[in-house]
Amino acid sequence: MFAILVGSAVVAFSIFHFVNNILAIPINSLYSYIVFILNTFLKRHHGGQDYQAVLESLYKDQADKYDASRGVILAGREALLGLAAAQLKERVRQGHMKEKPIWIEVGGGTGYMIEAMSEFLDVPNFFGRVYLVDLTPSLLTVAKKRFARLGWANVRVICQDAREFRLQDHERESNLDSHVVGLITMSYSLSMIPDFFPVIDRLFKLLSPSGLIAVVDFYVQNTDEIANRNYTAGFYKRHMSFLSRNFWRAWFDRNQIHLDSARRDYLEYVFGSVLNLNRWNYEPRLVPYYIWIGSPKNAASTIDEITRLNASQTGLVIAKSAENFYGTQVHSKAYKAATTNLAAELPLPCFYYQNRHWRLPYDESMEKFALLKEPTAAFTWEQSLRDKALLKIGPNDAILALTSGGDNIVSYILEKPVQIHAVDKNPTQNHALELKITAYAELDYGHFTSLFETKEAASFSKTLISNLSAHLSSRALQFWLHYSGIFNDKKRRPTPIASCDPACLEVETYDQLSTRDAFKELIIHTDELFEVLSHLVSGSLTIVIVLDSIDAFPADSQEVLDIISELNRVLRTDGRVLIHSASTTPWYIRAYNLSGFQSNQVMDPKKL
Repeated sequence: MFAILVGSAVVAFSIFHFVNNILAIPINSLYSYIVFILNTFLKRHHGGQDYQAVLESLYKDQADKYDASRGVILAGREALLGLAAAQLKERVRQGHMKEKPIWIEVGGGTGYMIEAMSEFLDVPNFFGRVYLVDLTPSLLTVAKKRFARLGWANVRVICQDAREFRLQDHERESNLDSHVVGLITMSYSLSMIPDFFPVIDRLFKLLSPSGLIAVVDFYVQNTDEIANRNYTAGFYKRHMSFLSRNFWRAWFDRNQIHLDSARRDYLEYVFGSVLNLNRWNYEPRLVPYYIWIGSPKNAASTIDEITRLNASQTGLVIAKSAENFYGTQVHSKAYKAATTNLAAELPLPCFYYQNRHWRLPYDESMEKFALLKEPTAAFTWEQSLRDKALLKIGPNDAILALTSGGDNIVSYILEKPVQIHAVDKNPTQNHALELKITAYAELDYGHFTSLFETKEAASFSKTLISNLSAHLSSRALQFWLHYSGIFNDKKRRPTPIASCDPACLEVETYDQLSTRDAFKELIIHTDELFEVLSHLVSGSLTIVIVLDSIDAFPADSQEVLDIISELNRVLRTDGRVLIHSASTTPWYIRAYNLSGFQSNQVMDPKKL
């Protein structure tokens, strides 16, 4: 009872503060919020075992005020729609949806989400049919009035238990042949469905192989529960403290909202995760919620596709000794994770469900990544023009280089090498590279330059969601949404991670790299150099650029000796390694010579 009273007071005060001070809504316009608070927190609800009656008891007296009072507490709905719309557009562009898809909104209530989608898609023309399925008559009455006002003839409002919804009951067989379910959404409804297992199973049967399911809802979770799962699309900011978990669970139970983690866990088990976000609605951190997008888990790469990707990830397609894609004992970590999950009938890592296969998955829970989560050290300028002149990079080269801030990788790609591996132990550096190459591919030149020059970028979060999200890895998207203020604050823009080498902003560079296939040969590894080298095929590289990374190791380090041994293995006989060092006589040059390399000092650091 104490949790209920405290929670009600906290939420009520926060709603009042937000609408009155932040939105500047006058006190006399807060009637909708008062009705919401009285009916949600203080009214005794009736209905017993009849769940429809329980819902009617909760919503009947506030149905016409529902939309006006939920903007504060139900955060993330517009972001969910924007992310889903971006994914749908990409599926259409790739030819995976040749006909107008069907959209099913489960627990859609008043139909707010369907109308709100019009900010991102032309709902009457993009979708062949839209079904709003809900069990609450009073809310559906509002929905019917909404779509009558809008004149959207392709929207159907269905009062039905989601467990029983069958498309065959509402569509002619001829329509089912030409229109498939391309989108299912749930906005703060999964947590209100008591018997959620059969509902999720029903949605799995409804969704087409190329379709998406998108969910936004409240949650509480301890990441210890999911620490051994590699298919959750990351768990950045997912953990909640013991106090928060139990407080919010107790408070929401009073309002027929169930925050047990099994709901989200089952979603992630039945479907493959494309992306997820863990957030709080408004500051101070108030109510936790998540945004998750998935697809049928069996719609990801087949074993043949997984094997083909492995051949690229390990350099097998480049190595002269390779006769075909099969039979090698060198497998990437992504391949090993995928085949293990397939054997256990689990979803694959999110990498295999995403539109771009640039960024290989990594285990963010590992200790070696624990201190590398802040946007602090992404220096971008590594004199790549000088390095390219020294190495004479050409179209037959296969390169491995440290990511740094990403600008050097961009510069090397301009020479059109046959393959390039970008390697960095720091996830932040690779997040920066992902952002830059995605911006090249998806933004026009003016938008691109405004993003990275030292001037304020308009609505970076909106750009992320609408323009870039369909091509970023889940972890990169999580990171950049969390640190979106870097791009919106002029005072913080000098942060190296939020800037580009001026050469990368030139129109000639943009023209070369703004094609959709410009980065198709790029593979981004978030790992230590030795780990990456040990998962490459012998003879698969012609150039390795380690910059000054080895200077940080102590003299006679065994790890350095192991790296040099692996470099000797993966490089072709005519391959070369470029080293930057602050020393004129680095101790490890002798180790290179002992391993069969021929060393040459090409520039004197005293003359730089």
